[in-house]
Amino acid sequence: MLTYGKLPNNKYMINWPKHGNDIYLNVVEMNREQRNEELKKAKERTLNFVYYIQTELGYKNLGLADDEFPTEDKLALVPYHREGRRLRGIERMTINHVLRIYEGKPLYRTGISVGDYPVDHHHDYNPEAPKMTFPAVPSFNIPLGSLIPETIDGLIVADKAISVSNVINGSTRLQPCVLLTGQAAGTLAALSAQYNQNAREINIRKVQQTLLEAGAYLMPLVDINPADKDFQAIQRVTASGILKVKGEPYQWANRTWFHPDTTLTVKEFTEGLNAFESATEISNDQSLLTVQKARELIAAYLKKDVSAETQQLWEKRMSRKFEPKLNITKRELSILVDELIRPFEIKTIGFDGNYR
Repeated sequence: MLTYGKLPNNKYMINWPKHGNDIYLNVVEMNREQRNEELKKAKERTLNFVYYIQTELGYKNLGLADDEFPTEDKLALVPYHREGRRLRGIERMTINHVLRIYEGKPLYRTGISVGDYPVDHHHDYNPEAPKMTFPAVPSFNIPLGSLIPETIDGLIVADKAISVSNVINGSTRLQPCVLLTGQAAGTLAALSAQYNQNAREINIRKVQQTLLEAGAYLMPLVDINPADKDFQAIQRVTASGILKVKGEPYQWANRTWFHPDTTLTVKEFTEGLNAFESATEISNDQSLLTVQKARELIAAYLKKDVSAETQQLWEKRMSRKFEPKLNITKRELSILVDELIRPFEIKTIGFDGNYR
């Protein structure tokens, strides 16, 4: 426990569930005086835990830091709440949107922040909470509609109060995800003021592009970071659903992969184009997609010849010499799709992730 919570300057964070300083208190409906009285129980539990560490565990050299908080009892200024009331938003994110992003509502397309924590609930001290086993999840993103109230205008919500289910709140509540969601909320508010529009009227792709330009993630890709020269292109193409990603549960920091240097089949690419534009015919061709075939399919979608643009882009942006018979990589295809089709510009998208 002490190794887990070790901080600089020979200090330790006390944050230990189950047999530590966790406590269940429902103070939502209480007034301030009642809350303060109820929160004394939380302080007493923390002090009891410190006493246990000092006596039963034998760490007599440890005590409450006297240079952290300007309080008489040396405890924090405010309690840490893992969960509180949540918004009824335009969209409500559930664990199903994380486990199966390509099934049901494609909320991932409207992502504005990312997280990678498992579903971590601390219900052991709540006698009314059901005993549940939570499924392992991949990394995920937060849909923009979770920040906007269903009916109230002039309000944007962040932190742990966004529109998510109780279960997935066990992942979305973690500080890294909360910080990124706060950045997105601020971006949305700024654009709303700049364009004199209500938050629910702002173009979702405009919000996402503004975040990309600030180095933020829309899709939680572990193998493509903001320093990558193709970061924005890959983020836009994966957030459009034209090229798919693969998520996996992994310890305490789950992951989602793009695999930029791998190839894909003709069928896979046509499936992606069909997801973007339903009029696109899906091919059953399982052969690997070549540069030439990719060019032909993009030209067919755009209804114009793109031979010259493709070669110019290739010579400018790709690391390999142009050769039509080459099996194209996902990175190379992302660049072509982003530059030629421009998925963030050609179509508008709703808060439900569907194209308009």
